[in-house]
Amino acid sequence: MDENEQEQSEREPSADEQVSSSRQRTIVAALLTIAVVAILALAINSGSNGSNPEEPPPAAETNPTVSESVDMGAEGDEELGSLQVTGYLCPSASATEAACTDGGAVEVTGASLRLEDGRVFTLDGVDRQPDGSYAWLNIPIGSYLLLAEGLEGPDLTAVRDVGGSTGVTTEGWQIGNQDPNQPAIIQIFFVPDVAEGEAAG
Repeated sequence: MDENEQEQSEREPSADEQVSSSRQRTIVAALLTIAVVAILALAINSGSNGSNPEEPPPAAETNPTVSESVDMGAEGDEELGSLQVTGYLCPSASATEAACTDGGAVEVTGASLRLEDGRVFTLDGVDRQPDGSYAWLNIPIGSYLLLAEGLEGPDLTAVRDVGGSTGVTTEGWQIGNQDPNQPAIIQIFFVPDVAEGEAAG
């Protein structure tokens, strides 16, 4: 009788063992469920990253910007520089440059540069700086001519000469601008136009 009971107890797990085995199965099932959900989440996430329509546009957006800058350089592959243009009104035709600059900067109402290839840059739309000068930007470096025709300052004045020029021709003043990092300094000296003053009087 004792042997039979012992054999029966060996064949059938106790109630505690059954509960423990059931818990293990539940835990394994829960872990499997979590693993499947995690794999599905990763698959969905990687799939949405791969087909996200918002991701490619930044690359496409960058390319036009690069090509635009390349195109700008390809228009002639010119190195650009700048000029600082300042007008001064001299008290007389024979006044020294120091006497002219002592009075401060005056407005330059018109100016044109002609490049060696015939292109013309005007002062139209160039902003006047707080010190009274004009920052004439994006002018190809090289040699060109500040044209006498159209070079104008305050009313009833005429151009006496141009400081910073490398020479004078019948058409205007030769300007050399070879450094793209430093503006060429141009000073235009105006004097009272005696003929205009007499005509007006």
